[in-house]
Amino acid sequence: MWLLGTVRWDGSSDLRRQQSPPGWIPDGLEEASRVRGHRSSYDARMANAASKPSGGLVLIRITLGALATATGWSWAANEGLSAGEVSATVRGHLDSLPNPLHFWGETVLLYNPSGLAFLVSWLTLLAGVGLLIGALTRPAGCFVAYLGLHLLVYDVDSVRPLALLLIATGLGCAISRAGRRLGLDAALDGSLPGWLTWVRSDAGFLGR
Repeated sequence: MWLLGTVRWDGSSDLRRQQSPPGWIPDGLEEASRVRGHRSSYDARMANAASKPSGGLVLIRITLGALATATGWSWAANEGLSAGEVSATVRGHLDSLPNPLHFWGETVLLYNPSGLAFLVSWLTLLAGVGLLIGALTRPAGCFVAYLGLHLLVYDVDSVRPLALLLIATGLGCAISRAGRRLGLDAALDGSLPGWLTWVRSDAGFLGR
């Protein structure tokens, strides 16, 4: 009788499976699958939100961009940065610098002061516009930090606090890719080549 009952039970179970519609899933498994799907979607949204820069960093990016844009425009449009000024500034500090910095200033910066003034003026303007609209913030931020480093080494002592601020804020915008919030980097990172955006993947250059 026990064997017969077992056979009957198995037969009724098979009958229920045969009568079930295609794609039928038991209620418990269906609910568990739905919960896992919601949890995965929630985790993905949280990870995406956590990877974006904060609103405060966006404010720093926009302020730095406005400052660099105004400075670059005054240099490029009004010839505010001249070859003579570049030469005088660099030569005035060469004697007090260690050999590597002395070599860089004399060999590279003073090789073509007129061309350097033109290049720095327009690159500062372009970097400022990029930071302002949140486009290519990684190379733009690195250039601003690089400019701040040269101001720190070769310029007068009165601009050193500003130079340190440029280095810190420029690198901060570059490392965090500050244009991914209220900027164009969220769209450009996937559509432009990596050599231009300086982004190889979501976990690529400089941490992200």
